[in-house]
Amino acid sequence: MCIPSPLRAVAVILGLACNTLTAGCADRSFPDETNADLAAARGDWPEAAILAERFYGEHPTVTAKFKLAAAYQKIGQVYRAAALYEDVIFEGWATPSQSVRGWVDSNALSPLSDEAERRIGLMAVQIARSPQRL
Repeated sequence: MCIPSPLRAVAVILGLACNTLTAGCADRSFPDETNADLAAARGDWPEAAILAERFYGEHPTVTAKFKLAAAYQKIGQVYRAAALYEDVIFEGWATPSQSVRGWVDSNALSPLSDEAERRIGLMAVQIARSPQRL
């Protein structure tokens, strides 16, 4: 006969609570992020930028910041993109590039901070030639 210990009961309860919390987070959907992802996937970068701005305003995470920077880069707002990528360099050191799947290609570096730094390097000539500023 197996008598459950009090520690086992606590472990089971904690496990159930964690699974419930994780499931609750997974069910949360953010329409602006989803729509920005879809716009980016179809190459509609002006629309992706608008939706990414909205999403970043509501959820200022490092992944939202990266997505907004990517959209700005695609529509030629290189100074805004560079400023956001610089923030990602400092904040995204623990965020894998897979977290922004669809916004990066197969050559993307990970973590996200390394990919942001790579993109700033690629934009350097474009930034030097651009007369516009923030």
